[in-house]
Amino acid sequence: MVTREYLITTLRMTASPDIPLADLQNARCSGNYATALSQPKGTLHPVVYMFKYSAPVGWRLMGVDDAIDCVNRHGVPLEDARVIGCAL
Repeated sequence: MVTREYLITTLRMTASPDIPLADLQNARCSGNYATALSQPKGTLHPVVYMFKYSAPVGWRLMGVDDAIDCVNRHGVPLEDARVIGCAL
């Protein structure tokens, strides 16, 4: 199980400079995948941060979007996608 604090640290360490740092909330994890939400100022809807774990690298940011379809965009298995909230 991955915590929001761990995902925030992962975001700070692995995101490219064009990805805004965020106070992530509602971390969900299933298998090698995790999501967390952030509500940037001035937005109406939360933004989804998508992470993937792989050995020996560890957790890495896969993408940021307002509605990630992680099954089709990132190849997340449907069962995991349902648990982490990114199956459209």
